Amino acid sequence: MKHLLAGAAAIFVLPLQILHAADPIAILSRNERVVIDAEVGAKQTFVAGVAAARPAFEQELPLVNPPEWGKTLSPGTRGNVAFKRTFSGGFFGRLKLEGLASAHRYLLTFNGRPDLKGNDLLPSVVTGLPDERYFDFLDIESDRDGRYEAILAVSLKPGAYHVRLYVKDTDDWKIVLYRDYFEFTVGKQ
Repeated sequence: MKHLLAGAAAIFVLPLQILHAADPIAILSRNERVVIDAEVGAKQTFVAGVAAARPAFEQELPLVNPPEWGKTLSPGTRGNVAFKRTFSGGFFGRLKLEGLASAHRYLLTFNGRPDLKGNDLLPSVVTGLPDERYFDFLDIESDRDGRYEAILAVSLKPGAYHVRLYVKDTDDWKIVLYRDYFEFTVGKQ
C-alpha cells in the first residue's frame, strides 16, 4: 500500500486488485482508487467531499437483468443503486448486488448515448459506435454468497449525466445487471 497523507488521517492507494469493500472507495480512474477509512482527512477536494458526504442518498433505483443483449445469471440476480443527485467532483452512491456467481469478477461501467446528457463527458468510445461513450470505472468481486455492496465515489468531469450503469461479467464481457438511463449532476470542485 502507498501512504498518501501524513499525520492523523490516513489515505491509502491500493495496488491493482479486486476489492471487497467495507469502507467507501473513491474511484479516480479504472484502476486507481482510494479506500477511505474512518479517520480520513482532506487530501484533495474530491476525497474530502466523499468523506464528508457519507451517506445520505436522495434516490434509489433497481438494477435488473438485461434484455436479450445481455445475459441472465438467474431470476434472483438483482441490485440497486442509491445516490446523490448532485455531488461535487463525481458520482456518489451505494451499490448493492445479489444473486451473482460466487467469488466472481465483474466490471462496473457507466454507458452514455449520443443524444443524452453526459455522453461527451465519458472517457472511452464504444467500439463500432464512434458517437457513444462509456467509462469502465471499477473491477469488483462478489463474495462467496454472490453479493457485493460498497459506497462508491467516481471522479467524473463536471456536468449533467443521463447514463446507464452496467455490471459486466469479466469472463465474456456480457452485461448481467443494469440500470437503464438515470440522471445525476457532477458539480465543480
